[in-house]
Amino acid sequence: MERGVLMKKFLLSALMAVGLCAYASDDFAKAVTFTTSGYQGSAALANFPVLVKLSTSIEGFDYADFGGGSNMLFKDSAGNEIPHEIDTWDTSGTSLVWVKVPSLTAETTFTMFYCGSTASGSAPSSTWTGANYVGVWHMDEENGTVADASGHGLVATPTPAGGASASIRYSGADAPVGHARQTGTSSTKCYLSVPSYDSLNVGDTFTMSGWVRLTENVANNPRLFSRKDTYNSNNGWEIEMATASSANFNVRGASRDKDTCKGSFNPNLQNRWTHVAFVYDGSTCSVYSNGYLLVSGTVTSATDNGLPLSIGCDSDGSEANVRGAFDECRLMDAVASADWIAAEYAAVAKGDFVAAGAVVDVAPALGEVSVRPAITGATIFGAIASLGSDATACDVYLAVGPASGGLGAAKKIASGITASFSHEIPGLAAETAYAYLLSVSNNAAGARGSSVGGTFTTKPDIGTFSRKVAFTIGYEGADPLSGVPVLVKLSADSPAGFRYSECAAGGSDIRFLDADSNAIPFEIDTWDTSGESLIWVKVPSVAQGATFTMFYRGTPAVGNNPQDVWTGYTGVWHLNDLAADNTEFSQGLYSNSTATNGIDGHLSSKSVAGEAGMFGKSFRVNDSTGPSAGNYDEGGVWVDDSGENSPLDAGGVFTISGWFKHANWNYNWDKLFFKRMNESNDSDPTGSFVSLIGSQVKETKVSVRGASTANRVRLENASEMREDMVDNWVYLTIVFNGGNCSIYENGVLCKSGSLTAAADNDAPLVFGNNVAIASGSAGQQAWNGWIDEVRFLKGAASAAWIAAEYAAMAGEEFLAAGPVEKAQSGLFIVVR
Repeated sequence: MERGVLMKKFLLSALMAVGLCAYASDDFAKAVTFTTSGYQGSAALANFPVLVKLSTSIEGFDYADFGGGSNMLFKDSAGNEIPHEIDTWDTSGTSLVWVKVPSLTAETTFTMFYCGSTASGSAPSSTWTGANYVGVWHMDEENGTVADASGHGLVATPTPAGGASASIRYSGADAPVGHARQTGTSSTKCYLSVPSYDSLNVGDTFTMSGWVRLTENVANNPRLFSRKDTYNSNNGWEIEMATASSANFNVRGASRDKDTCKGSFNPNLQNRWTHVAFVYDGSTCSVYSNGYLLVSGTVTSATDNGLPLSIGCDSDGSEANVRGAFDECRLMDAVASADWIAAEYAAVAKGDFVAAGAVVDVAPALGEVSVRPAITGATIFGAIASLGSDATACDVYLAVGPASGGLGAAKKIASGITASFSHEIPGLAAETAYAYLLSVSNNAAGARGSSVGGTFTTKPDIGTFSRKVAFTIGYEGADPLSGVPVLVKLSADSPAGFRYSECAAGGSDIRFLDADSNAIPFEIDTWDTSGESLIWVKVPSVAQGATFTMFYRGTPAVGNNPQDVWTGYTGVWHLNDLAADNTEFSQGLYSNSTATNGIDGHLSSKSVAGEAGMFGKSFRVNDSTGPSAGNYDEGGVWVDDSGENSPLDAGGVFTISGWFKHANWNYNWDKLFFKRMNESNDSDPTGSFVSLIGSQVKETKVSVRGASTANRVRLENASEMREDMVDNWVYLTIVFNGGNCSIYENGVLCKSGSLTAAADNDAPLVFGNNVAIASGSAGQQAWNGWIDEVRFLKGAASAAWIAAEYAAMAGEEFLAAGPVEKAQSGLFIVVR
């Protein structure tokens, strides 16, 4: 094949990548040769299906090189493709494949090619043609009908009708080939019925075989295979056991007479799998057990009679049925030879019947491939894992194009390669995703090739900066977490050397990059040049020792989207600055940091905004500085939740959290978060939840209720709380998982217990009061204190997530800042 044509095929096959294997339609990377060394017959057998067993016991074999078993084909020793059928595909064990060899001898060889094309050879039914098979039943189905692999449509149906549950997969692990099928038991009379095969002109010259295991004794002559409706009918044929507890059997043809062909199975079929075969030549029947001839005798010819073939009973189910299991049953329109029967048995039972050689590379194989992106280019590195058969070197080709469009023309980037290579890719756009296809072609006769594709994104052009600060995360959790925003705090000379005068107004020239120089999103919560500024940064991984860097004093070239900081959260309310709000009963709007969800918080006109908070500013429910004074019960914040597609609809699985500080205890049970229709939850529709807090001589109690008023999870006393909320900011997290509620304080689990599911409803979500304030009414037992940084997350957050979220906000040693350093002048980019 010319290499130009080969490269076109590579490009067309880019979407066929499987692991590191993507090949043209007639190319495969790997091969393994099999030899039928276990066949001991005296004559060659034409078109014989052998059983190939695939597993990691074959040297070099790896299931990762396959695409569900579809990307393989078999060829005989002359290079001709031969058909196969996958019986069982088990990537954690042994897979079984039937392969039809043109001629079976003790030295027949054939080869499996794989790791490449999705071509799978001819149709599976072709595996059974040429050998006169008219019915092949693998018995692999779990229940229901059993397919005929021969393609003749002789489907075996569990009988009596509707008895799919009575004829199910054999439960033992010792089936001869893949799975087997259970027939009747002492409590269920069931067998498999195959429609009449008269139209196939089988006549009375045929072979019937299969694997049988009897599990229960039947005293009255159970039928193994039958084409009679009663034992004395003058047509058809049947093979019966004299009793299931003995090894004796009888064979009847069209006549009732059975004496001239009867004997004993060796070994007994009771509680062991035995291969049985019955061969009719028109007047004589021969019976085989595990490939050996047991007896041969004259039997009145077995004529066609239009009756079904029964596996496990007689044709109409009137006689005794087999209590046991069947596997790999076959009907052949021919008189099978003794060599054929012996080989049919040995192909399944003898592990060395087909011997596998070691896996070899028939095409060049690419090893590790990596791309190191820069701003306007990239470098691709690769290695040749194998040159392939009969090759001494390879040429390397590369095609690149935007990930959103097609690949460009393939260009040769290296010649005569035997090991590793690298290539610079210039002329790319900054911060853009690209796709590539790397291909190799060897110099063997009839050159073969292989390819691997992937994507990469060029680095962002972050502009020019003269200052930078490195941060190191001190998270102590066992496993890294992604998606938890960390809090960066800036003030005069903190980090060491930091000056507000070196930053643009509002911090607009600040940018953050991760350890790989990728821009990471951030949100400036508070910018206070006379005090402390707060910035939320979404690092790729919260892990011990993870680093990221802040750059400033320059001109940034890429923007920042603060909403990206909160991807995964449904709502985040900093409760910092108020915006205009035309909603009745509200004095202003608290913006949701994930504003695309459209669930901003409305501040009640009786609340106090802009008071000192845990982070910047917060709001206070009471409008007076004195306890129990003013419009205490009319304050709070509410978030609308109406309609079936509201962002707050989370069912009974969600997490809500916030920072709370109490001024003084006023009522017995103040409201923290409230999302019921009313206090007793007796309005229609009921559902969702309420969390309350109370005190008894400064002993804090937190109570959470779901859709039921009676059911609750409660912290009973101060010993269950780590810190009292009076004059202290405390971070509370409430987690619902559908039937259980957990309460956390400052990142530590305090209480967990069953709770009636907090179902969705249309009530507003309220911070610090009940739902009455959303309609302008006075609330009841509102929170007498401050609330800050409320978050709502769909899904039940893990204990590790909650601990990290708290530590990222309040942990003194969570984030360590290095001193301010001079950044490189001009364009700054780190390439690792």
